[in-house]
Amino acid sequence: MTMRSNAARMAPKIASVPMSARTLNPGRRAKLEALQFREKSKATKSRLLGIITQRLVNKYGDRGVKFSGRNAVIQKACETELGNNMQPNEDALRQLENKVSEAVTAYNGANGGAGSRKGGSR
Repeated sequence: MTMRSNAARMAPKIASVPMSARTLNPGRRAKLEALQFREKSKATKSRLLGIITQRLVNKYGDRGVKFSGRNAVIQKACETELGNNMQPNEDALRQLENKVSEAVTAYNGANGGAGSRKGGSR
């Protein structure tokens, strides 16, 4: 007798038939579909947040600088705004851009305007 056969013999018996959506009862199927939808929505929101943040960093932030305060301000503004508003339409994106612009202006003012993209010392 080999180790493999002993391990196989001692392992608990598990049904070899995979559970499919057809064999689930309706309540369990609804929960599973809701979970799948929620996970898909999270992935979409995450991709959207990344794209919007990247574009706003390119417009208002420090491009090519991995960890800058200005980029962190933009990232935080995007996360806060998109976290509250799951449906980003044109008006919401315009408001987000205005809030990012104001946050970057406030950050530049608090830090003496050094390195600002508009008229700073670069």
